Amino acid sequence: NVNIPVIGNGDITDIESAKRMLEYTKCDAIMIGRGALGNPWLIKQLVEYTTNNNIIDKPTYKERIDMCFKHLDYLLELKNEKVEDRIEEDSNK
Repeated sequence: NVNIPVIGNGDITDIESAKRMLEYTKCDAIMIGRGALGNPWLIKQLVEYTTNNNIIDKPTYKERIDMCFKHLDYLLELKNEKVEDRIEEDSNK
């Protein structure tokens, strides 16, 4: 027993692994790392489960594809801003 909050981390990839971590270690909270890579919905699923004890459906393939395009749009926007900044810097030299 310790008098500080303990955060469990490692191999939390779904609700079952989060539940196992919380029950086995009796930790105060869990931290998600690699488990969210490629599955950004994991955090929403875990919040819903730990807050309301409710298991929500996994995203459909269409939702997954839509999210890929959304991330691509963000990446292109960021990349374009960096390219524009670089062009502006070069023209000011």
